[in-house]
Amino acid sequence: MLNIVINNIKVDVVMNKKLIAGITFALLVASIGTVTAEPVRDLQKGQTVIGLGLNDYANTGMSYYAEHGLTDKIIVGVKQVRLNGDYQDGHVNSVYGEYKLHKDMLLYLGIREYEGCDNIKMGPTYGWDGNVTVGFVTYQKLSPKVDAFESIKYNRRETEYKAGLTYAFDSNWGIGVSYNHHDFPEGDQVKGAVVGVTYKF
Repeated sequence: MLNIVINNIKVDVVMNKKLIAGITFALLVASIGTVTAEPVRDLQKGQTVIGLGLNDYANTGMSYYAEHGLTDKIIVGVKQVRLNGDYQDGHVNSVYGEYKLHKDMLLYLGIREYEGCDNIKMGPTYGWDGNVTVGFVTYQKLSPKVDAFESIKYNRRETEYKAGLTYAFDSNWGIGVSYNHHDFPEGDQVKGAVVGVTYKF
């Protein structure tokens, strides 16, 4: 049992030990100001951001995503990560929502689909509930143009860690660099650097 207090409201949450450790690590990193990051996170109601990234997981793979500010506190998004080379162009598709707990932390909830990933050892195959993904996203503004970011996301098949930096050229265009680590506890580890560009409108 984990007790979380948000705006003086106590919430009891039951989670496994690995997820608790991951959340604790994310909060610790955010609190000591370690430099971390990903694309645009200051979406307001009605704003949309699209992004394209290149990764070096095997050979060069690509990722695409789009996010939209549904309300002042809720962001919805879709993302596809393509794993090329040794992983035979496997796809990880995500549909998700993020809720702004406060200005420096988002709560993540989504569904992931693992398609064409036969060469990646992922451990047991679960039903649809095995792909329900939860996590936290934390970020800090280091300067008017530079954001720090880290996220930890978990489902029964994998735990994803991500850390990096973003730089905003102006109110629309930005670039980012991050290190991503996909840990399949009973299988492989897929990890590497990602460099990307974003456009917000």
